[in-house]
Amino acid sequence: MAVALWTSACPTMTYPLYQADWGISTTTVTWVFAAYPLTLIPVLLLLGHLADHLGARVTMLLGLVAQFAGVLLFAVADGVPWLLAGRALSPAPCCPSSPGASRSPRSWAGACTSGCSCCSERWGPSPRCGCSS
Repeated sequence: MAVALWTSACPTMTYPLYQADWGISTTTVTWVFAAYPLTLIPVLLLLGHLADHLGARVTMLLGLVAQFAGVLLFAVADGVPWLLAGRALSPAPCCPSSPGASRSPRSWAGACTSGCSCCSERWGPSPRCGCSS
């Protein structure tokens, strides 16, 4: 998880280099930087429960693949769309693998006997957790 968090923050140091080399505006650099939080919220909402359904190992492996793809896009970037795509992939490995992302508010309150988010009303019970309600 530390590597995922590090690689999500690390590219920001290179944005001034891209700006100087490619002659892009400060506004464009800001949009590239903003691609992370704009992607983070949907990824948290859509992939937060993925570990409950697929398992932690599979989810971590999928996150590492997405992380590698994002880093690769930054490495081969030759324009702003590549940077945006790489930055948009940055939250993918962090969210499903973070412990808080896979917990629903109901499980924090102890509403689910097993304490897993698969018991949330939105997703329904998951056979992986053994939730009955």
